[in-house]
Amino acid sequence: MKKILIIVGAAVAAGIILTIILGSSIMKQNENTTETTAGTTEVVYPDVPQVFTNPVAPGADPFVFKDDDGTYYLYATSGDEFGYRCYSSRNLVEWTSEGYCLLKDEVYTNPNSAFTKYAFWAPEIMKYEGKYYMVYTAQHRIGLAVSDSPKGPFTNSARRYLIQSTNVIDGNFFIDDDGTVYLYFVTQRAAEFNGTKVESGNNIWGCVLDVENSKIKMDTIKLLVQWDAEIETLALSGGDCVEGPFMIKNNGTYYMTFSSNRYQNTKYSVQYATSDAPLGTFKRDKNNITLMCDDLEYKDNKNPHLYGTGHHCFVEAPNGKDLLIVYHAHRTGRSSAGLQGANLVSPRSTCLDLAWFDENGKLLAGTKEKPTVPTAVEQPLFEGSRLERFTHLTGVFEKLESCPTVYVAYVDGLDTNEGTKERPFKTIEAALSKVARGGTIVLLQSYTANTLLELPKRSNPIMITAEHNNVILTFKFIKAQGPLYMDNIILAPETQNGMSVIECNFNTVVMGEGMSCLNRPYGENDYPYLVAGKWKYTGDDTASVYDKFNSNESFLVSDKEFTLSVLGGTWQQVFEGSAIQTEAVADSAINGTVTVDRFARVVNGK
Repeated sequence: MKKILIIVGAAVAAGIILTIILGSSIMKQNENTTETTAGTTEVVYPDVPQVFTNPVAPGADPFVFKDDDGTYYLYATSGDEFGYRCYSSRNLVEWTSEGYCLLKDEVYTNPNSAFTKYAFWAPEIMKYEGKYYMVYTAQHRIGLAVSDSPKGPFTNSARRYLIQSTNVIDGNFFIDDDGTVYLYFVTQRAAEFNGTKVESGNNIWGCVLDVENSKIKMDTIKLLVQWDAEIETLALSGGDCVEGPFMIKNNGTYYMTFSSNRYQNTKYSVQYATSDAPLGTFKRDKNNITLMCDDLEYKDNKNPHLYGTGHHCFVEAPNGKDLLIVYHAHRTGRSSAGLQGANLVSPRSTCLDLAWFDENGKLLAGTKEKPTVPTAVEQPLFEGSRLERFTHLTGVFEKLESCPTVYVAYVDGLDTNEGTKERPFKTIEAALSKVARGGTIVLLQSYTANTLLELPKRSNPIMITAEHNNVILTFKFIKAQGPLYMDNIILAPETQNGMSVIECNFNTVVMGEGMSCLNRPYGENDYPYLVAGKWKYTGDDTASVYDKFNSNESFLVSDKEFTLSVLGGTWQQVFEGSAIQTEAVADSAINGTVTVDRFARVVNGK
């Protein structure tokens, strides 16, 4: 057991007590809280288990940057046409959304390009002379953007791509010991630089980058790694492909690491070639595999596996000594028992494992007991970091421990299933019918609530959580009509109309420490809204989900006792009572209590 002192202060606004807790929250307040001196509460709660399970964050082609203060920033292929999102963490497992760090309107994109989709892929970051540089892929070309912060915004003032040739992707920075900056990239299909020509496939090139002038030294471009027919195989959506380069140096040897066999392939894996110079010549060995799934043919559905392990980076561990590999993988399709008909590579999510060089200089990843195999089961947290977030089952939510658990898989589930992990429901609405007397709904895959998500009126508690903390719940309006606990989910506001709102409706509602929120990628760039009481929409938004809320103001006022505990997430605004559009209704929730804890952020105040 561990004792934590938390300082409690209070303010009263619109008849509601608003408490800001500057410290760690409690698990069971009635058992573990003792009053000490005035204004100070001593809380005792169990330590958080220092373990995690892959995947740890959403996104493909992940890149993690460790800043000078030890904060980690994650960038990835986000799966939309707006740009790139950024996440931050102190321990590489508990990630907080920092919103969009690069938007398509802030960098150069060619409106006349044959690629009508922007295809924002594979961003990477470096810090150089006090500035942060991002190499990004858009419209099958790479560009260079700069910012004063790793959170962005990143902009491309040069208004051009680094290389005008089409089908150039996957940029990677490398700063050598003498300060020279190199850029590595991939060409798709036919390409030619400085008299060297390739006819097809994905191939890796390298060059010197003139950072100050945002230009590549074109005469330095060299072909470094090509697909090798004697090493790769053309299996399951395969092809002649080496991609996702990442340079790492060890004991004077340059390791050009990359992914091979295309990301759809069961044999997609991290491999490497070596050289004594940053621009080669690089030599390959078919045995130089750093990371690959050991169940390539999906023969073992009884155990968890990570498939399609690749497009990686390496980063220093929190202890400042160990090396970690960050990569994407998927666990869906035939790799998960009972989930039928899934796209075998969706979703690709960010994973972590230990990496190291053995006594012969071989670069390996996974575990020392089973090298080259990604870790898909629970494993200890990396040395030098600590988990702090946990689920607080207090009060009415203690009942959840004895209530049923049902599962929802938005892509692979069927509402005619039983709601088990092996045969999950498709919709949250179907799951709600199984937890009428209280229970937990676990999202196995990212979920889109296209219209109103209305939780039935009841006194029994409902928890909505996710199997991994990389699940995104996209929503427009969530109406809670009973005790609700949400945790371990990334909330994304629907992007097309107005605001995205959770109406807590005079109930006991908790937004857990594991919550994270994305922002809308254009317009006001806002995050979700929380309303402690009830919400009345008065605008001209055509979204039908608001229709039933256009009643008189009397329904906005209540003297019912309720609590809203905001323990995590980033919110555009937390209304301390009911609200009409964006203005709180005075004295609407006379006996309500709103608590905002240390892991939660409110962008525009309350």
